[in-house]
Amino acid sequence: MKKSLSFIITSFLLLMFVQSCREPETYRIPEEYKPYIMFDKGTRWVYYDSLNNKNDTIELVSQNTDLEQYTEDPNFYEVLLQHFLFASEDTFFSSSVFYGSRGLYSEYSIDFNEYWRGVLLFENTNYYYETAFFPSKNINDSLYNNVFFCELDYPVGNSDTVRFWWAKNVGMVRSEIFNLSNNNNHLIKLVKTIQ
Repeated sequence: MKKSLSFIITSFLLLMFVQSCREPETYRIPEEYKPYIMFDKGTRWVYYDSLNNKNDTIELVSQNTDLEQYTEDPNFYEVLLQHFLFASEDTFFSSSVFYGSRGLYSEYSIDFNEYWRGVLLFENTNYYYETAFFPSKNINDSLYNNVFFCELDYPVGNSDTVRFWWAKNVGMVRSEIFNLSNNNNHLIKLVKTIQ
């Protein structure tokens, strides 16, 4: 009995040692996702905003990638950091995308201001109601190829349902935010991209 207990403890300690010596893994943003979210510095998007009933421009002023680690996780995760200039408010905002093994999630999120937001989910998780991919889709009276769609089923701000469409080599082409409590809906749609 003493020998088997000693063997079990020794085996357990050896296993713990081997696990701690393992090389950390690096999780990078998949190449197939980059044309939806990474653009040249100076790229501008002109969007129509239904709250203000006017067009506004967003410009990508810088972007870089970095590898980050999280507490109690030896692995590295690629992070995309972008800085945008929001023309009407002359303010900057940032965004980031994480790709990791924790649930194999892959999400891109940008927050323009209190009312503007963009989310792109490449893989479905239980936080979202629906995701879909369309080889081609007519959106805002224009035909786009390789379109990702996602609908959030949890409130964002004061909204009840939020829908986003993203096209390859274009970026976010449409955002619909529905507030069922006061019937105040908000539409953001792409007018044009200047690259």
